[in-house]
Amino acid sequence: MLTLRANGSLTACPAATPVCCASRAAASSGPKRCQSNESSVAASTAKIWGSDASKRVMASGLQVHGGIGFTWEHDLHLFLKRAQLDQLTFGDAAYHRVRLAALLRERVEAGASVI
Repeated sequence: MLTLRANGSLTACPAATPVCCASRAAASSGPKRCQSNESSVAASTAKIWGSDASKRVMASGLQVHGGIGFTWEHDLHLFLKRAQLDQLTFGDAAYHRVRLAALLRERVEAGASVI
């Protein structure tokens, strides 16, 4: 996500940076690696980044819209509920950190590289 500065230059939005990192991590596994656990590592990494980013963005948006009294009337409320439901359904960042640690532990014990 790009934002336009007062001097006319474009800059990356700090809230979008973790989302870009998550999409890069998921896309890096590619269809060729679906048979190995590399796609599971990429998916958990993307979920960690995405879940943490959504919490920060939603908390910031809730503060802004709650401060002016438009929390329930704004679509942000719908997005917040959906993000919370997705975390319950697909696992939150804490679950995926444990999952990622288990996947990487298998690699370390096998003597493979984790990078």
